[in-house]
Amino acid sequence: MEAKLFKNGQSMAVRLPAQWLKEGEFSESVDLEMKKDGSIVIKPAKHSPREGWAEAAAKLAQAEGDSEWNEAGLEDGIEDFEW
Repeated sequence: MEAKLFKNGQSMAVRLPAQWLKEGEFSESVDLEMKKDGSIVIKPAKHSPREGWAEAAAKLAQAEGDSEWNEAGLEDGIEDFEW
């Protein structure tokens, strides 16, 4: 099937037939892959784009290297700051 590209903001887009989306079990996000030959493969996303963000943020907050920032108060030295 041949489809035309159209401008969507500063990007280009292509419309996919609704039936294809139903048959492929697509949601609002997809995984894209560009092959060496220039072909583009569109697959249903295996996960949510933000999956794991909460866990990663919690792990980062507990990292030893950030402890000085976590323990610093907003008042530390603020009275000496010249606005």
